[in-house]
Amino acid sequence: MADWANSIIVDQATDTFRDAADVSPQIRKQFDEVFRRFSAIMSCIDNLDLALKFVEARRPRRKDIKLDQYLNYHITAYIQEIYILSERLEQYATLMMRRKTRSTNDAKATERFNRLISQLRDSLEKIIKARGTHVHDRPFDDESLTMLSTYSFLAPRDERFAALAAKEYRKAKKIWVETLKANKKQLDDLIDHYCDFIYEELVPNWTDMLPNNSFKPTPLRGVGKAS
Repeated sequence: MADWANSIIVDQATDTFRDAADVSPQIRKQFDEVFRRFSAIMSCIDNLDLALKFVEARRPRRKDIKLDQYLNYHITAYIQEIYILSERLEQYATLMMRRKTRSTNDAKATERFNRLISQLRDSLEKIIKARGTHVHDRPFDDESLTMLSTYSFLAPRDERFAALAAKEYRKAKKIWVETLKANKKQLDDLIDHYCDFIYEELVPNWTDMLPNNSFKPTPLRGVGKAS
């Protein structure tokens, strides 16, 4: 769906936004609802990938950056991005549901979309709680980071704790890299399901809801379908 959307965005932007003054409010609204909001979802996914790269990267060399602060910062950013992704997925599904119900007489469309939204909430909440982190907690409360925070606090005062902090950092990093990689697989599967659902809901009434483009999207982000 990403390839499909990006192709339409390019065509739509080239054809209708060449002279922005001539673009109607209706087209602007359609472009915003269908494409800009989808792009915002993709930005969230990219930010989650970026957080994983930072957690996976070499430890910071600057002495004024504590190891626990570095790890906590990027894990906190990751968890916050999950919340943002959840909200954007739900908002986008709601907008597409309204577009669908305005254009068709499908009495069960709302039920199907609401079921999708419920599945999204459950799946993303499970990802957030994968390491026992409550939805409103910061990762400081995670067991894998407790000793790291203690040793990092003491390290500037006693060199012996610097070595212990480095050891705990490697342990915590390994745990979180594995966790975020597992989350990525779940998220890829979830987003593929989400995009396939949105695509199938919109295609039957394509001309009323989206610009005319008939090719089927490739699986999002290179994730293959199970046979």
